[in-house]
Amino acid sequence: MNRTAVLGGVLVALVLALALLVRGGNRADNTASGLLFPKATSADARKIEITAKEGDASVLEKRGEEWVVASQGGFRADAEAVNALFEKVATIESGNVVSKSAEKRSLFEVDSTGIRIEILSEADKPVADFVIGKSGPDFQSNYVRPSDGDKVYLSSELIRSAFDKGRRGWRDRKILAFAAEEVTAVRFTNGDTTIALRKGGEGVWAVEGDETRVARAPILDGVLRTLSRYMTDDFADSVAADTAGFSPPARTIEVTLSAGEPQVLEVGAMKSPTQYWVRRKG
Repeated sequence: MNRTAVLGGVLVALVLALALLVRGGNRADNTASGLLFPKATSADARKIEITAKEGDASVLEKRGEEWVVASQGGFRADAEAVNALFEKVATIESGNVVSKSAEKRSLFEVDSTGIRIEILSEADKPVADFVIGKSGPDFQSNYVRPSDGDKVYLSSELIRSAFDKGRRGWRDRKILAFAAEEVTAVRFTNGDTTIALRKGGEGVWAVEGDETRVARAPILDGVLRTLSRYMTDDFADSVAADTAGFSPPARTIEVTLSAGEPQVLEVGAMKSPTQYWVRRKG
């Protein structure tokens, strides 16, 4: 056999071994892979508690079919963020164990400096309880430790950002939410002035009661797209309605849909040169 070919084969084996070593980082065990928390699903979960290293806790609860932020006044939770959380839980596998030593918890930041996640089922039974630590050696993964053990695992992808959203990050920031193509009428009120537009049978927008006055479709389409997913910069839970200019509101925008109740945005006083106080009616 050609010696060059033999040495080439050895070199390839060494490169593969080094690649595995870098990806695994401090790997102590690599048993058969399986989900670490198979019962932690959106369908079965009822409550989620997320505790950051500062001690701040976010508590999410499922009420009916909707998730709310119980730790923030019971306001609606961001459904996309909650779904992303469960998607990341489903990627945590048991195959890549990097440590079994309690003394090394701080090395991977899966001690009190990590983020603890507790997920309870409908029967108030814990289906997942774990701590997420720092990023892995490739910066595309995180260290994870079940709270009741010493084993530390390396996740298959970066997951921490799906859980670490701060105290206010779990609330749904959408003020209005609808499909722009389902809008049949829109009414703008500014003080004593009102402009009402209605979509005709062929999709042409015109002033209500006067079909000869046709609206500029590109401008109106842009407005409706903006309103269809209108989001807040921040919440103002402690601001009184009269202080923010809602007694009565200076302006309103009412959107009528082909099905369901109209959605009304109330616009109050200016908070800054570039911001207004706004709220959804009701």
